[in-house]
Amino acid sequence: MKDYAPANPDYAREKPNAEHDALTQKEEAVVQKEAEAAAARDAVVAEQWSFHNTMLGVKDQVVAQFGPNSDEAQAAGLKKKVEYRTRARKGSKNGGK
Repeated sequence: MKDYAPANPDYAREKPNAEHDALTQKEEAVVQKEAEAAAARDAVVAEQWSFHNTMLGVKDQVVAQFGPNSDEAQAAGLKKKVEYRTRARKGSKNGGK
């Protein structure tokens, strides 16, 4: 609008344009910070998986070195193989016929 001349100078052309530019800059900053946070989250998750897989390997090595019934395997957080109950066979319901 060429003839736009508001009575209140707060609504002159320059002010809305400047506020829009400031708003755009702040929105871009938020998007950038959210992307940085997502990247940091992804890095943490990747490191958690790496640690988890390392600990699985450690447990495997403890069992390989000391055996599945050792106190060392139990100290590593594993259950001793002899502590697992074997399954009992179920009898037949119709008397074996």
